[in-house]
Amino acid sequence: MGLAELLEIRPGVTAVIGSGGKTALLRTLGEELAGRGEKVVLCTTTKIYPFPRMKNLVSSTEAALWAALEDHRLVCAGAWVPGGEKLTAPELSMAQLAVLADYVLVEADGSAQRPVKAHAPHEPVIPQQANQTIMIVGASGFGRPIVEAAHRPARYAVLADLPETASVTPEAEAAVLRAESLHDRVYINQAETAEALRRRGAECRIVFLTVLRERVFDAFEVQAFDYLVKPVDPARLRRTLERALEDLDRRRARSLLIQRGTAWEVVPLDEIAYCEVMGRKVYLHRKDGGVVD
Repeated sequence: MGLAELLEIRPGVTAVIGSGGKTALLRTLGEELAGRGEKVVLCTTTKIYPFPRMKNLVSSTEAALWAALEDHRLVCAGAWVPGGEKLTAPELSMAQLAVLADYVLVEADGSAQRPVKAHAPHEPVIPQQANQTIMIVGASGFGRPIVEAAHRPARYAVLADLPETASVTPEAEAAVLRAESLHDRVYINQAETAEALRRRGAECRIVFLTVLRERVFDAFEVQAFDYLVKPVDPARLRRTLERALEDLDRRRARSLLIQRGTAWEVVPLDEIAYCEVMGRKVYLHRKDGGVVD
């Protein structure tokens, strides 16, 4: 099963927004659809570089685009940004593109190459003709400070209800996505394997969604929260996610939130060996030998 089928990409105009691999996702979807014999146009409402090893049409006419689609099935259409090396929106309208091609995939956002982002009032630039919007999130931003990982970090911090020095977490990203409500579907890109997450000490709740029944015992090795075999019953998935959120809430309730200057740190109670008071300062000694002051 390819990404186009997993994301349920429909004929017509699809907008791709967010951070962490929009251009690569456009190409992957385009190649999958073209491989099935569909005619596909890739374009943007912002700015993108021309696609290497692909037919790029600049300021094309309808006749030229039709001929290119007949020959290549997958093409990129756009107009040069004045004085630059990037393409902007094609001169043909989205409505015209949707008539000429079976699928029009539009990169409708910018992110300054950051893995996560919050949107300014003028963003994203979703075409009126779009029948669905895919939000892409770069999981490589998880665990990094908001100020480093997020495009528009001040806005991201407000929506996540966190200081800019706090780390991006799946919970923070979910809060931003809920607050903005710009998407029909979310695609998490740049995700590590469960084993890699555990190797670097991540304590997130891992839920497997898979067609492989025989790998269920591997989930025990990474302390998976649940293992769901496709097709997944939506009610079962909802119950699993609700249980995971409740589990995270219980863990937060057993933690201390400590301010250190302008930064905040969450210290689980079960990681504290003992507390020491010296003068007017309190020192928390962790079981791993670390000290929080």
